[in-house]
Amino acid sequence: MKLLVFSILITTLLAMNLAFAQTEESISITTSENSYEEGDTIVVSGIVSAIILDEPVTLRILYESTIIDIAQVKVANDGKFSHTLKAGGSSWQEEGTYTLTAIYGGQTVETTFKFFTKTTSTETTNIFEVDAGRFGTFDVDYTIRGGMVKNMIIDSEIFGLDVFIDSESDG
Repeated sequence: MKLLVFSILITTLLAMNLAFAQTEESISITTSENSYEEGDTIVVSGIVSAIILDEPVTLRILYESTIIDIAQVKVANDGKFSHTLKAGGSSWQEEGTYTLTAIYGGQTVETTFKFFTKTTSTETTNIFEVDAGRFGTFDVDYTIRGGMVKNMIIDSEIFGLDVFIDSESDG
């Protein structure tokens, strides 16, 4: 009888632990794009699995160890949140990878995005005629900023198109 009670007690405790582990809070975030240029609008959105009454999500943007922006965002009843900001201003001095951190209920999650200062390069929209060998040619409409398209070649092994460019800068 003691063995049966002990076995039931262990089973109950394990079930309680599994239920507790399944209700553990989590948070996720994403940005509307992977890279931004000075003046672009950044939309941050996310969701929390467990809502804590009157607890905002704290968003923090860092470049290396420099704090670029901080915001506290209200969580909706469905657990979703969003925040919009402009890429640029006195804190946005360096091009590179920026880290976005969301903190909520003791949970922390991060994502990154690239930032580029406004370029003075020109944008070119044109049509490139691609040689398709015995099938003739076809036109590809394109737009490029900060460079020029040098060539486009069909890669028949992967059913792709290799585009060769000459760029003015990285980015």
